[in-house]
Amino acid sequence: MHRTGLAALVMAFACMLPVSPAAALSNHTAVSGLGNDTNPCTVAQPCRTMQMAYSNTAVGGEIDVLDPTGYGALVITHAISIEGHGWASMNATATGSAITINAGPNDAISLHGLILDGLGIGQSGIVANSCRSFELGDSIVRNFTGGGIAINMTSSFCVTSIVNTSVTDNKGTGVSIKTGAGSGGTVTATLDRVLFKNNGANGFTADASAGGGIRATISDSTFNFNAAIGVSAIGGSSGVFIALVRDVISNHPIGAKADASAGVASLIFQSCVVHTSSTLHLQSVGNGFLISFGGNVLFDGAGTFNVTQSPT
Repeated sequence: MHRTGLAALVMAFACMLPVSPAAALSNHTAVSGLGNDTNPCTVAQPCRTMQMAYSNTAVGGEIDVLDPTGYGALVITHAISIEGHGWASMNATATGSAITINAGPNDAISLHGLILDGLGIGQSGIVANSCRSFELGDSIVRNFTGGGIAINMTSSFCVTSIVNTSVTDNKGTGVSIKTGAGSGGTVTATLDRVLFKNNGANGFTADASAGGGIRATISDSTFNFNAAIGVSAIGGSSGVFIALVRDVISNHPIGAKADASAGVASLIFQSCVVHTSSTLHLQSVGNGFLISFGGNVLFDGAGTFNVTQSPT
């Protein structure tokens, strides 16, 4: 009885002691080329890979990149901010993405100063499937065998912002936004000072043909030498509306195309320059809208312009 009573007293005392989690998540973590993934991911003891730092970061926390090197690929499932300082390099496997976003409907994702380089091997730069908001700034996305940035909101809704970023030399479309019947309405996107260059398909595509809608504004940006179309709007049930403001669209077989075969598609131009040395400056399919608010210039090497509209 004496031993039983003593054991009970010890257990009761132990339960009163404060419990410290073995691996508490931090609001601020760090990665470094000199780090180690067995470290706690602090500035003094940084981790080596972005995924390990992310795993040690609390929801809504921040990862800081301390020095320039490669940090692998990353899957994001909760709110996070990453500050790459313009030197954080990330890549992907032949069947994967440098960054995949599968976050929740209340999660904000903010990425800055990243260099995403497929090196001619990795499939995609960024694939965003779900989140509340996605922001990319001051970054480079290049050399992927597929697309550069794909916003696939087929079953969710995410506000997108891309600022001061280069999307170049990818085999697929530079930036694409695609919605579906389950996307929960209309996806909104703002792109400012973005370079879409030398991509193997389109520069930018907004496709709502499977359902939903897209509202995008692209300002002070350049589309150059993409293999197919500079800007493509593919209409859907809630419509696709792209406002182009002070943009330059040059050297494409088709400068910009509004395809309303599956729903309303509108391209709205203000103070833009559209130049092509090939087939068409602007194209409308299925009564897609091409709307000018003035100040636009369309020309080719001969000083003429060409706009077509197809009823089907």
